[in-house]
Amino acid sequence: MKRPRFIAQQSSHPQGLVGNVIARIMAAETVPENLHALSLLELQAGDRFLDIGTGHGSALLKAAQSCELDLAAGIDPSTVMVNLASRRARVATTTVDIQIKQATVASIPFPDRSFNKLLTVHTIYFWDELRRGLEEIFRVTAPGGLFVSCFRPGEDQSFRDSFPDGIYQKHSKTDVLNATQRAGFTLARNADHPSDERLKPLAFVVAKKPVGVL
Repeated sequence: MKRPRFIAQQSSHPQGLVGNVIARIMAAETVPENLHALSLLELQAGDRFLDIGTGHGSALLKAAQSCELDLAAGIDPSTVMVNLASRRARVATTTVDIQIKQATVASIPFPDRSFNKLLTVHTIYFWDELRRGLEEIFRVTAPGGLFVSCFRPGEDQSFRDSFPDGIYQKHSKTDVLNATQRAGFTLARNADHPSDERLKPLAFVVAKKPVGVL
């Protein structure tokens, strides 16, 4: 049975009181994939981290509390999500510089080569244009930087059957891999099929910006 369009629309861009409720549900439901995606980045002290589609801010705050990052930043197009993540950041137990901005992946409000560790989880379905989003991520990635994306691939029949078209863009894994490479990244390694059963339907792409490329 397909998810109701109203709920799907709130998942893509939470608004109002219902959006706040959806945000909290999403925070609980996406813990395993956020933790696995963060582990693939292998964060270290001095890293500059960007969470694209930071939502409730759980992955962003987990990163900020993991080590002494130089910067932990998050962007999200939803006012509800930005406000929620900002409130959580204000009371977080960390000395790391945390910046949260309202923005889309098509126009990331940071200079070229600003980050060396970047992450996006369950957001590519909602981008206006996959190629444009990946090119913009490439722009703000420093040479040698890692970018991890996590998503339900379009090959997943249950995903196609459960989520309404027109709100969710159901990209195949091959399409995402090809678009990532066309944006300028190289594929660092295959990170699919982790041991956690809850994560096996998901695709994890680990990409690297080549050293020497601006």
